[in-house]
Amino acid sequence: MASTPSNDLSPDGNYRWNGSSWRPVIESVVATPSPPRLQPHLVLVGLGVATVALMAGLTISGHDWADMALRPGVAAIVVAGCAATAWLVRWSMGAQVPTGSILRPLAITLIGVLALGGSTAVIAQPRIHQAQGNFLEGQGHWAGAISEYGAGNGQTTNDQELARTYNSWGQALAQKGNFEDAITKFHLVYQYPNATGEVSKAEMGEISAQFMLAQQDLAAESFPDATARLAQIKALSYCLSDCSHQVDVLSAQAYFDEAESALAGKNYVDAVTNFDIVLNKYSGSAQAPRVHNDLAQALLNLGQSVRATSCSGALTYYQRLAKEFGDTPPGQQAKSDLSAPQDVKGHISNSDSTHPLSLVALAQGLSGNMTSAQVLPAWNAARIKTSILESGDFVFKQVPQGTYDLMWFGTNGSEIYGAFTFDLNSKIPFNVASVGPLCPVDLGRPRPVKWCMSNHRVTHAFSSPRGVPASPPRR
Repeated sequence: MASTPSNDLSPDGNYRWNGSSWRPVIESVVATPSPPRLQPHLVLVGLGVATVALMAGLTISGHDWADMALRPGVAAIVVAGCAATAWLVRWSMGAQVPTGSILRPLAITLIGVLALGGSTAVIAQPRIHQAQGNFLEGQGHWAGAISEYGAGNGQTTNDQELARTYNSWGQALAQKGNFEDAITKFHLVYQYPNATGEVSKAEMGEISAQFMLAQQDLAAESFPDATARLAQIKALSYCLSDCSHQVDVLSAQAYFDEAESALAGKNYVDAVTNFDIVLNKYSGSAQAPRVHNDLAQALLNLGQSVRATSCSGALTYYQRLAKEFGDTPPGQQAKSDLSAPQDVKGHISNSDSTHPLSLVALAQGLSGNMTSAQVLPAWNAARIKTSILESGDFVFKQVPQGTYDLMWFGTNGSEIYGAFTFDLNSKIPFNVASVGPLCPVDLGRPRPVKWCMSNHRVTHAFSSPRGVPASPPRR
């Protein structure tokens, strides 16, 4: 029998003595739990949820479609990049997803979708701006649509969209009666000359709005504003034949209405001016035949008004009335006034106290070549005579129109005498009264009577004993 070993284990350590025999040694192994391992499918799901949440948050944070696409698009690119980086790191460490696992194609698909979707969102920014512009334009949000079109990069396309939107905006404003603002929008279209068809639409829209404003001015009796606006319309290079004809129709109405208003308001200058414009510039208008009688009345009223302060200034109005409007009552009155006799007044000073003067006559045919014997018959032949007041003033009433020479008459108690004064060289009488149409004559102070001869004039006189009668004055 073998001896009992000094310890429980065999020399090789594989057996243990239990007191009666050797038994194999069985080691008790205690399992130690390994640390938790991150599961690839959970990472992939979490990454997808986080991406969706991030995109939703960025989308909700903005109202601009392009911005709403750009923000999550950039985020998707970042997430795709991070996911691809993490995949490569795992691959380099040998931690690969088994070939038969569904996680591999799912991860690749997710990364590809994120990268492609994010890139598309970035690249498609101009188209997104245009799409939102179209939507806003359709909703009538003109300013927003213009902002979106302006943010695009396609210059030709955006010019077309911008011009169309400004046209639509202007037309909407015009329909609401905001014609001034509408014209402003139409003018903005002109900065896009390459916008096919839109410039001509803006031109027509502007002309229509301008006509509406002119109509408003006419309705409000703001005639100068109406005529000024109509003149501006006609000056437009795109106001063609139909437009020009409409301008003429409204202009004739505006000038005629302004003339009628001025006539009613006793503003005869403006009335005549505007009636003349209708006659001369718009003779083919519906208003032209209605001008004749009213213009005649305006001319008469104007002539009478001017005559009160300046008779000579009124003469042209009366003469025009008589010439052009003789078939009207104002024209007939003008003819009568123009042919009417006029008063003649003046003042005489007599330097010879021995020959006082008492009468003055308007004679005709006097000449310095007459003899003294011819002077008395000339005095007697003069039918228009009047007395000289003590002040020296004299007045002839209702003298027929014509040219007259002044003669003087007087008596000193022992004789009667008369005289007129003429130029020594020309033999023409100095004191002449020219009685013309409409206006009285003021001779002022005729040359004084001097009973002597000088170098330049001579007083031609007659005298006779007191018993020789002279013709009485005719007043």
